[in-house]
Amino acid sequence: PFSQNIAIGYPAFPGIAGTAEALVYENNILTFGLLFIISFFISIGISGGFYVMRNMVWTEGVFVMSDFWTGVKKNYLSVMLSTLLFTLILGLTTLSINLSDVQMALNPDQTVLFTITKIISYVFIVFFAIVYLYMITLGNTYELKFFKLLKNSVIHLQILFR
Repeated sequence: PFSQNIAIGYPAFPGIAGTAEALVYENNILTFGLLFIISFFISIGISGGFYVMRNMVWTEGVFVMSDFWTGVKKNYLSVMLSTLLFTLILGLTTLSINLSDVQMALNPDQTVLFTITKIISYVFIVFFAIVYLYMITLGNTYELKFFKLLKNSVIHLQILFR
């Protein structure tokens, strides 16, 4: 749609470099802004669901609804803070990737620098996704403060990659 003819057949080529990438960037700003708000509600399901799964793994008697709400009461705060942190990091890295795409479209001679930026952003996403999952499982198993959860998750990740 960005190279369609305008009115009498004159193609609109000048000045549209990076338009598609800029639209993706603007849409992702809105998406991650809304996802940050929705993560308060997502945390309810995650905290209750992980608590029920933990009880199933431990072969305890499971009453799904009552255990779900018990898990929400016990773990909502740690799961919410972890989810907000992960959403913030995911949003910033995705916007960094989108901004690199915009800059590569506008400056084709500097693609190496922006490709390195994209690779670093993807590595951050993978790293913090694993840390986030560790934080949720540790938060459901142990009663730890948020910064202890974060510290222990990073330590477990370092042990994993040794």
